[in-house]
Amino acid sequence: MDYSPDMKRLIRNGFRAKQRPSGHVITPKFGRDRGGSIPANLIERGNNESNSEYIRACERKGYKPHPARFPRALPEFFIKLLTDEHDLVGSVRRQQHDGCRAEALRRRWLAFEIREDYLIASQVRFSGQLQLDVG
Repeated sequence: MDYSPDMKRLIRNGFRAKQRPSGHVITPKFGRDRGGSIPANLIERGNNESNSEYIRACERKGYKPHPARFPRALPEFFIKLLTDEHDLVGSVRRQQHDGCRAEALRRRWLAFEIREDYLIASQVRFSGQLQLDVG
């Protein structure tokens, strides 16, 4: 993730090492350019997926939607954080939402689902681009 404009300015112009009001000591190593920052550790998203294209597509096809749904931002965050392009994202379940995000982010993926009806319904996530092998 890119540094913020303020951090880029700080690296460019330098800074004075000091103790902050919080008591945290800022040392000279703070100003080193390490190529970017880590993402924020707070994911601000809803905790469900109740009115999505997936739900509407399942209704159109007559499929029962998987009951354990979550926003695509959740698997997307962790796939981006923990993998690089062409890495394998495994043990994907949750209605193949992870697989869909992995595919969009150019990762390879595996999907496992105990219930065949949920696996069949997961195909709507791929907009007809993929036919899953059920059996």
